[in-house]
Order: sequence, then C-alpha cells, then structure tokens
Amino acid sequence: QYETAMKRSQDGYDLIILQNLCRAWYAKANKDQSYLAIKNALEYAQKALHIAPNEKVTLYNLAMIEQKGLEMLLTIKPAKRTLIDLQRAVEQGVQAQKCVAHLHELFFSYTNRL
Repeated sequence: QYETAMKRSQDGYDLIILQNLCRAWYAKANKDQSYLAIKNALEYAQKALHIAPNEKVTLYNLAMIEQKGLEMLLTIKPAKRTLIDLQRAVEQGVQAQKCVAHLHELFFSYTNRL
C-alpha cells in the first residue's frame, strides 16, 4: 500500500512515505531475519536521506539499518552469502558508526547551546 502511495505522490519523493516504507521493511527484516528485506529498508532510507539530508530521524534510521544489515549478514552461513555482500555490509557498518558519531556531535552541540 505504501508503494502504491509512493507512485501517486510527487513522483515517488514523499519523505514520510519513504520513512514508513523503510520502517516497514526493517520490521519485516527483523521478524523474518531476512537480509533481502534489510536491503530494501536500506534503499528506502537512502532515498529519504537524499531528499532530506539533514533529517536526524532519517540519519538515525539509516545508521541502525546499516548496523543491523551487517549483524544479520554475519549470522548467515558463509556458503549462503557472497563476498560482495559481506564487503558492502562491512562498509555500511563503518558508515553507520560515522553516522552515529555525527548524530552524537549534533546532539551535544545543540545541548551545549542551551
């Protein structure tokens, strides 16, 4: 249903719908332990970040999805994962750490101004 709404709204660039699609795929990935679903969640998070690069909720969601994707991939038997997926997941894990560090800096720079 969200995907249908995306097609009808602003050429598929509605931030709220993208965030909801991201969350829905993330929930499915966790429930089913599906790496494919986590990749879908990541795709929607990246699209949301593209249209709202300073949105802190989207940055947080992206970091959590990247971290969870790495964790999930590491639990898959080596014979059922590709080296490319593993390399990409490690890169995303590093990116997730950078994103969390950036959010941490934003939070403390904000609270220090209060």
